[in-house]
Amino acid sequence: MRIIVSLSIVLLIFASSVRAEETAVPYTLADRERMVRMEQRLEDLDKRMIRIEQRLDDLDKRMDGLEKRMDRMEQQGISFDSRFETLYIVFFTGIVGLVGFVLWDRRTMVKPVAEDQRSLSEREAKLEHILREYAKGEPRLAEILKQYALW
Repeated sequence: MRIIVSLSIVLLIFASSVRAEETAVPYTLADRERMVRMEQRLEDLDKRMIRIEQRLDDLDKRMDGLEKRMDRMEQQGISFDSRFETLYIVFFTGIVGLVGFVLWDRRTMVKPVAEDQRSLSEREAKLEHILREYAKGEPRLAEILKQYALW
């Protein structure tokens, strides 16, 4: 008897679950509105995606244009590296030229001064010799020369 009662309880539970699955869930107006909103959002999302794809296509076209332009510049021999190297060489040459000019100017400036100094030294030596010779006969001059440490 227990088996029959247990079996009948299991059959009742199974039968009630089958009926629950067969009953349709009612589709309400709120569900319909939600579906309409979701479809609208999906359409908006599709439109956005199309706009993004168009932007990417435009960007690809720009990049292709830039690549072609750079290729033409390289074919013409105008490259940014060569321009930089040229500017570097010009700048370096200018500095070397400036240093060379400064050295040449110093040498040409010092040479006349050295000649003047040499001639003044010779003249001073001659004058000292003359004064010493004259001081041998003039004791007052000899005393003055000794006072200034020229004797």
